[in-house]
Amino acid sequence: MSARGADLINDAIATNPPAAVVTPHGRNSFAMGDGAATEDPSMIKRLSVDVRDIESSGDRSQSIIDAERYPPPTAEEAATLRKVSDSIPLIAYSLCIVELAERASYYGVQTIFSNFMQFPLPEGGNGAGAPAKGSEDTVGALGRGEQFSVAIGLLFSFLAYVIPVFGGYGADVYTGRYRMIMYGVLLCGVSHVIMICGAIPTVLKAGNGIAPFMISLIILAIGAGVFKPCVALIVIDQYTHQRAYTKTLKSGEKVVVDPEVTIQRLMLAFYACVNVGAFFAIATTYSEKYVGYWLAFLLPGIVYFLLPILLLAISKHIIKKKPSGSALQNVVKICAMAIKQTKGQFWKKGFWQSASPKVLREKGITTFNGKPITWTEKSVDDVVRTVKACAIFLYFPIYNINDGGIGSVATSQGAAMTTNGAPNDLLSNFNPLTIIAFIPILSYVLYPALRKYNIKFGRITRITVGFAIACLSGMCGAIVQYYIYKTSP
Repeated sequence: MSARGADLINDAIATNPPAAVVTPHGRNSFAMGDGAATEDPSMIKRLSVDVRDIESSGDRSQSIIDAERYPPPTAEEAATLRKVSDSIPLIAYSLCIVELAERASYYGVQTIFSNFMQFPLPEGGNGAGAPAKGSEDTVGALGRGEQFSVAIGLLFSFLAYVIPVFGGYGADVYTGRYRMIMYGVLLCGVSHVIMICGAIPTVLKAGNGIAPFMISLIILAIGAGVFKPCVALIVIDQYTHQRAYTKTLKSGEKVVVDPEVTIQRLMLAFYACVNVGAFFAIATTYSEKYVGYWLAFLLPGIVYFLLPILLLAISKHIIKKKPSGSALQNVVKICAMAIKQTKGQFWKKGFWQSASPKVLREKGITTFNGKPITWTEKSVDDVVRTVKACAIFLYFPIYNINDGGIGSVATSQGAAMTTNGAPNDLLSNFNPLTIIAFIPILSYVLYPALRKYNIKFGRITRITVGFAIACLSGMCGAIVQYYIYKTSP
């Protein structure tokens, strides 16, 4: 996972942490949601449904029909049968294409930001940022230097990954996900228009490119931040069958159709589209190198302007859930109350329990900021589980530093090499290419094989293996940089 893989963090903002994160299961404490057969009682309970429970809720006759059509697994079946994916609605794949278009436009322009800001217009170039034919000069436009480029690049990333907190909250409380996505589409569309106009050769030659670029960059970060936290969740909303059931395959094998495995496969398709979109940056890097920035910004804009057309075309087929409120309000209140009651001593035992409504009632506290306490004991437990689950994110700053998170390390490294006509910011595009190649292998070969042989390879294990591979990648980058220093004049 690269900076593009950080999309996963935005997508997780509005979701509840899996119970398995806090309560490991099976012989491998890191194995979660791997789809293999398990003896874990909590997972068996999740997958196993008593027919009498189904009949006692809702319409009896409809429940019986559903139970016959989708027979729930028994405890033994949940523990022993192989788990497979359900069929995925076509509309979910259509929304994945929406994500592909948005990411193509986003990464198409973000990849070339560094050169655009750092280097000046090349001498003897065409005035649009491209160097003279056959020249080893680096493309550029604003000539503001590496420090400026790094600082603004970090600002852009900061906004793009902080604003989703507010975008997700607004969607949950006020607008709903679909409408918030449309707001993000509108903002990003405006950004692309301003960015294209600011890259016209006459504007760059006159030294007036900085203002439109900065305005468009900030609007793009806000638009992407509004769009991003909603799209993955609305994709998942399209899969409505959330109960496991058994079926017999054509081969005669009886299996459990598991919603978790289905969501896993859907998300693999979703992130495959993310990286296919990110691969569009190859077109923009070559465009800046051989034509100029007006074309490099125009191409992602063209792709992006198709996005609202696609959204409107499939709008009537999309399952749109109404705003149902956000747990974020109670989370903030619980944190504030716990800090107040313990005087900020969050490291001490009983920190979270101090915000428990039961404990507060014993102290005679029944209000928060003059209003009745609205959270429950379960709300406090959910916050505790979420905080524990989020501990995994403490490793990501280290990972992002290794991945070139401080500045455009790969781009700057490429600028120090002899490129022989290749764009210096081409290197970063090999990451999505690798992901595109490996996702089908993981989705259709490796993970099914592991499930077939009851080998647990859960989420945390996958992250750990990914970190180890990324560590090897960082070592390779250090070796390359050593030889750059050694061979540079």
